[in-house]
Amino acid sequence: MKHPNSDKNIDRHKNRHKVIVVDMTKKPFTTPKLHIPKKKVGDKLVADLNADWYVWYRYTYNGKRKKIMKRKGLAQYQTVADRKMYGNRLAQALLELLEDGFNPNETFTVKLGEFNSDTITSLEDAIEISLSHKKKDLKDKSYKDLVFRFRAFTKWCDTKKLLQENVKDISKTHIIHFLNSLDHLSGTSINNYRRAISSVFGTISKHGLIEVNIARELPTIKSRPKKNIPFTPGDIEKIKQYLFKHDPYLYEYIKFVFYGFLRPIEVNRIETRNIDIANNVYRVETKRDTFKTKVLLPQLKDFVITQLLKKEKDFFLFGHDNEPAYSNAKETTRYATFAKRFKKAKDALGFGESYGLYSFRHSAAIDNYNHFKKRGLSDNEIIIKMLPITGHKTEQSLRSYLREIDSNLPTGYETNFSIDF
Repeated sequence: MKHPNSDKNIDRHKNRHKVIVVDMTKKPFTTPKLHIPKKKVGDKLVADLNADWYVWYRYTYNGKRKKIMKRKGLAQYQTVADRKMYGNRLAQALLELLEDGFNPNETFTVKLGEFNSDTITSLEDAIEISLSHKKKDLKDKSYKDLVFRFRAFTKWCDTKKLLQENVKDISKTHIIHFLNSLDHLSGTSINNYRRAISSVFGTISKHGLIEVNIARELPTIKSRPKKNIPFTPGDIEKIKQYLFKHDPYLYEYIKFVFYGFLRPIEVNRIETRNIDIANNVYRVETKRDTFKTKVLLPQLKDFVITQLLKKEKDFFLFGHDNEPAYSNAKETTRYATFAKRFKKAKDALGFGESYGLYSFRHSAAIDNYNHFKKRGLSDNEIIIKMLPITGHKTEQSLRSYLREIDSNLPTGYETNFSIDF
């Protein structure tokens, strides 16, 4: 006997089946890739800007497989970062064309500009877009410093009726004229404005609104630092005795600047969770949003152990009430507290505006340099020894730093003279 609902069950079962068609046709092309030529520098392979850069892929046509190479304008970009960025954009553009049915055997011209969907013509709009990205990438203090200096350039552009001009029409000459208008400032200040402009235009370039960063190659102005002059050993002893009596907690704070080769604001970033007593190391966040691991020297360890016994939670090592604490205040505010405490100390001891918390880091660098010099090491050997200590990324940056603080002064050359003046 036929079940009364059997037809309904069959219909319901049929409705559950769908026909899915899968296209197994093999694509006639491979994914376009950027070819980055390399050269050997020392023991490393690095990108070679003088060699041939191109985007390549393979395409099958009439049964024949052929390698296609595109170099469209890549050679005009003079930095590895820019060339990689535009090369990858070209590769992506080609991939989209190929997926849309483009056949490279047909006559066709690929222009990078045609694939920039967010073209901005106004300098003012380009600046705002760049700064919005900078705000996401930079720490609060760094962003405020950038905006402060770049707004001066924006105001200058406004007076020259440039803000509504096409951003691509702004040239290196415009920037030079602006920097020349700052001749009442020190060379260091002018360099800071130049760096701010280069940073913003670099972001504008990376987003394809202009082809190259027009401010990148502007020369820096040689200048002498007027602040943070290193303390002499006698100065440091005087400060040490004063802090022992009047502010021992600030003394411990400064020891991290001196022994840890940290920027003062980095000391404010040390968190108890990033301290490893067992392995004598601690991690601290740098200005580039990365962490570096530092050795917890014996000169610092006893204080840290004492502080960790007070508070077991994840706090800033240097907090309010002279002990580890949580704080939702901006790090610039927390740093300013210690800067004011040190200003009180240096004023009492007669040190002027040329000295600051950063001076201790410079003093430590000079002390280390002299230590290795007394052991008979050459300048090259000293640089190699000090790189992991100071945390500089390159030998050149460390050499420049040492020159600025006058650490590598010549010694023992009094017998070189044949003229008795």
